[in-house]
Amino acid sequence: MSSTELSRAVAEGAFPTELRLRLAEAHATLQAAEALEEPLLAQIAEADLADLRSLAARNDVAIESVSSA
Repeated sequence: MSSTELSRAVAEGAFPTELRLRLAEAHATLQAAEALEEPLLAQIAEADLADLRSLAARNDVAIESVSSA
């Protein structure tokens, strides 16, 4: 975790920060799966993104728009 990420975690709490990091990781996984033409991995990443977005919405965590394919 970078110092910027650590500062953000301290300022707003670890849960929203971790959720945003996991969203970014899931988005990166989706992009990699699509680039590798791995449909099952892409499907899993899309499901992860949907679950994480739902969790963010239920807990009033603002997230940047991350497009899914």
